[in-house]
Amino acid sequence: DKAGNASAWSGARCTARPLDDRSLSAATTGWSRLTSSSYYLGTYTSSKTLNARLTRTGAALDRVALVATRCSTCGTVAVYVGSTLIGNISLYSASTQRMAVLALPRFSLRSGTITIKVLTSSKTVQVDGLGISRA
Repeated sequence: DKAGNASAWSGARCTARPLDDRSLSAATTGWSRLTSSSYYLGTYTSSKTLNARLTRTGAALDRVALVATRCSTCGTVAVYVGSTLIGNISLYSASTQRMAVLALPRFSLRSGTITIKVLTSSKTVQVDGLGISRA
């Protein structure tokens, strides 16, 4: 055509990438912001504090995924949208896996604040990013 396109229009494609951990606010004390080239976009947020929370406001979603480190000394987090528990995610793994994408099952469309809450005491939780989507 006159624009220099050599073929017909292709089908639409959707590309998604997770938000970096820096897009989450530390809603409570007990979090450390750290850097390392071994993590997504070179940063991660870490805690070993029971009930420590990270939040992301103003979200509309029906699917959520956590990008986190899994390890033999890692704990468990709960993921909420507003006051609704979407699910718990165990970060335990016999071997260390950085930048693991841990998706929860799809749910009905919800809007509100996403909260990641630490459910274990003295166990490592390293959050590297957050994936949110809606159909």
